[in-house]
Amino acid sequence: TTKAKASNYQRGWPWLRQNPTHTAQGKISENQPTLPARIKAQDYHKAFDQDPQNHGGACDRGDGVDMQTTNDNDGQCNIGWTLADETLSYQIYVEEDSRYDLILRLASEKQDRLMAVYVNGQALGTLEAPANGWQNFADKSLANLQLKAGKHTPLIKCLDRASNLNYLEFVKSESPFALPARIEEEEHNHYSDQ
Repeated sequence: TTKAKASNYQRGWPWLRQNPTHTAQGKISENQPTLPARIKAQDYHKAFDQDPQNHGGACDRGDGVDMQTTNDNDGQCNIGWTLADETLSYQIYVEEDSRYDLILRLASEKQDRLMAVYVNGQALGTLEAPANGWQNFADKSLANLQLKAGKHTPLIKCLDRASNLNYLEFVKSESPFALPARIEEEEHNHYSDQ
């Protein structure tokens, strides 16, 4: 209904106002892992899908999000049959200020399929699904995300149709600098003029 779309816009989903074709809101999940953690795609907190049918027929939560049994490692189901502007949001908890790399496990048969990543409403970047087949997943990552202690809401937004997502994973960043960063000449760890 129009009233529901207006309230969703007020909650920070501005593309809903521009794209009124969203018809389903995912059931809210209370799953909130503490980082570092791997989160299965189907364990979203909220989702917006453009039609009420789960086209994959697996892991059905009754909200129209399309899922199928995955052949990929460490997963029960993957999100699939994606359309532009569909979203999945998650809840995470960070015990202390730290930097993390975010990995999305993606697949597609189509070229140039992008997913945008947001945390707490801030755009962090886009990742491209490899075009090697619907079940031929690969890790795509954003590095050095600075997260403060407390609760956070990562959100994955499909910018195109036809991408599959198996999981997202937050791992501690190994880089000594949060990027972007300015590195002074004196801060090198090793020097060689050869």
